[in-house]
Amino acid sequence: ALVRGVHGRAEVVRVKERRAKHVQKQHRSAVRIQAVYRGHRSRIGTSIQLASQREALRQRTEAATTIQTLFRGRKAKHTVLAHKVARMNDMVANARVWGQFWSDDANAFFFYHSQTGEAIWEPPEDGYTKVDGQLVLRDGSVIPDPALALRVDDGTAGGDKPLDGDEETDDAKCVECDENDATRLCAQCEDVFCDACYDKTHSSGKRAQHTWKAMGPIKCVECEKMKATRWCDQCLDPYCLGCFAIIHAKGNKALHTWKDMPKMNGSMGPLEDAQTYDEFVASNEYNYINEGIAHQDDGGGYEEGYADYDAEAAEGYYGQDNHETGDHDDGGQGGGEGVSDWVAAVDDVSGELYYYNNVTGETQWAQ
Repeated sequence: ALVRGVHGRAEVVRVKERRAKHVQKQHRSAVRIQAVYRGHRSRIGTSIQLASQREALRQRTEAATTIQTLFRGRKAKHTVLAHKVARMNDMVANARVWGQFWSDDANAFFFYHSQTGEAIWEPPEDGYTKVDGQLVLRDGSVIPDPALALRVDDGTAGGDKPLDGDEETDDAKCVECDENDATRLCAQCEDVFCDACYDKTHSSGKRAQHTWKAMGPIKCVECEKMKATRWCDQCLDPYCLGCFAIIHAKGNKALHTWKDMPKMNGSMGPLEDAQTYDEFVASNEYNYINEGIAHQDDGGGYEEGYADYDAEAAEGYYGQDNHETGDHDDGGQGGGEGVSDWVAAVDDVSGELYYYNNVTGETQWAQ
């Protein structure tokens, strides 16, 4: 019994020791399994988070790229549009400077530069203004003048609404003679008259008390016939293209500055009028002024030469056939060419006056 008790207690101790070791082994295994599981779960969670972050970053990048593309496209459109408008304005401005005129002597069109006075036969590369007012641009396209189109739109904006009584028209004719352009609007008669007819019809009676308002285009202070297109800042007088170019050809007047009359009046009409300029070239005033300049070197100036001007004598002299007048002083050209064939212009480099022949294309300095 004692032996069995000793052996039994020893066996119990060994069983307890084996159970304790087994428990420790299970604990270490459980800890290891948990560590492996937690590591695997963490790696899966981290990969999912990284994938989610990458997707969010990709979407944000695409959204930012789309926004930048739209913004840059919109900005580029505005920039391109501004460049197109500037380029179109530049081509329109260059086309307005050159005007197309018809030469009856050469039976062909020539082109005149309204600022420098240069005249050429070939169409300028920068474009020009046609006789009908359309613009031929540098790229070869033909468009209506935007200023004229704007004026037409402004004039038709009211539909069939009648015009006000005070509204003036530049092309109105005198109601009395129906020949001359109207220059006065009678406030009481509400009719338009030229200067001569107004003085004739309003010289006596109740009409003498009537008041009038100036209307129509401003006339040139020199020839008193052509429409004034240039305002001299120093002379403080309006001139047509021809008179300004001739009177301001030499001396201190060559340094005078000028402004476009249409721009000063707030309108955007053609810079120079083709019809009035052609009419001026063929007029007696043009020939007389040219002679006055040609004789400056003989001891007389502009004022001295003009002081002895006699209208009837000039009309009698210049009324002859131009082809029979060969001793004109336009720089010494020969006698088979008409006086109206020569156009006075100012050289933009030297500032000297020269003459250009519309028929032969010859140029000659004024003597």
